[in-house]
Amino acid sequence: YTVTPSVALTNYEVTPITGTVTMNKAAATIRPTANLTITYGDVASLEGSYIVAPLVNGDTGTADFTGSVVYDTAALKDSIHTKDASDTTYSMTINNVAGLSSNNYSFVIDNSTPGSVTITPAKLTLTADKIVIRGGDPLPVFTGQTSGYMNGDSATEEPDFRLSYTTSHNPGSYGIIGYLGGKSSGLYGTNYYIVQAPGNSTALTITSTMT
Repeated sequence: YTVTPSVALTNYEVTPITGTVTMNKAAATIRPTANLTITYGDVASLEGSYIVAPLVNGDTGTADFTGSVVYDTAALKDSIHTKDASDTTYSMTINNVAGLSSNNYSFVIDNSTPGSVTITPAKLTLTADKIVIRGGDPLPVFTGQTSGYMNGDSATEEPDFRLSYTTSHNPGSYGIIGYLGGKSSGLYGTNYYIVQAPGNSTALTITSTMT
């Protein structure tokens, strides 16, 4: 910055001499966030969360900060493939802050108190294929898809789709329910839980036999 003194003296003629001031960035300490909860496979969401030590000049928050930190997630990714994501909490540390920037601050990593993250199961959605038949026609084989696998996981079994009713064959809309491992909802394995797609409740349409 350029600075010019402004001085008035009664008995002297003052000639101001312009100078410069270099303002260095203040150091901000970046620490891992505690008590985070993320969904299985969503490790990227960690990078926007961190704790900043008290700043200077009355600054608060991180309004002047852009970008994100990078957590050491290699062990975390390995762990969530082998442990129950529904109730496991993991320790995490910041790997680097190369992606974080500020006009007024430089950054120092402090991992002396590791953060913690709880992994919750990801959602597997069972979606039934829509079918239209006429009243009195034989029921077809019901099909559908599973979506929502994370971390490169893939299906170990095909979903099974069944009617949600047992007696009525009157014209109207009926539900087709998907099953994985004999379950239509709830925890599936260790890292997933099953939900039905909204359209499953009316996936089968039976029309009148009249034309």
